[in-house]
Amino acid sequence: MKSWLEQQPEQVRQSIEYNFINFSNFEAMTRFGNQHQRSEKSMQKKSVSYHDIYMLAQGRETQPLSQINRALLETPSLNRAFKSLLRQFSLAVSPKVAAASSGVLRERHAEGFTLILKPSNADSEQIYIQIRLTRPYKRLPSLIILRGASDEMICFNLPKPVDHVYQWLHSADSELVRAIADKESELFLC
Repeated sequence: MKSWLEQQPEQVRQSIEYNFINFSNFEAMTRFGNQHQRSEKSMQKKSVSYHDIYMLAQGRETQPLSQINRALLETPSLNRAFKSLLRQFSLAVSPKVAAASSGVLRERHAEGFTLILKPSNADSEQIYIQIRLTRPYKRLPSLIILRGASDEMICFNLPKPVDHVYQWLHSADSELVRAIADKESELFLC
């Protein structure tokens, strides 16, 4: 078997995906093997598998986002694995903003994209969110994932881009807008 360094990127991706499927299968076998010892509530916590978080880091949802978020908050090992997967497989990342920054963020600049929050002229309760891709991508992002200081995850399906620009109108006081403007949050395009 070749070492990881000798394999092509596609082979590495396939190997990792294969391993996550195996982890999920092992988890399912041990979970159901001990089913008589577990309560129904405990079973619900384990309903999100490593394969589910792997797919989400790739920009594909396999479980409801609220269920994944709850599982990530309740299962530290799943949370650590997801953080690692996001860093590895995200198409673009905007880290936490420097501590010296002051005020509310209206723009985020990162390698591969620029995000701008612009108030609507027609309705002060609405805000435009614009993501401009600044480099070509093999696969266009389909999700924006934000992780705050408390590890709470906010995930939003991106609209179809026009000329590599995603733009949509959102409520100014929404969770998504607050998370984007929060200096403590990390932003991932998947």
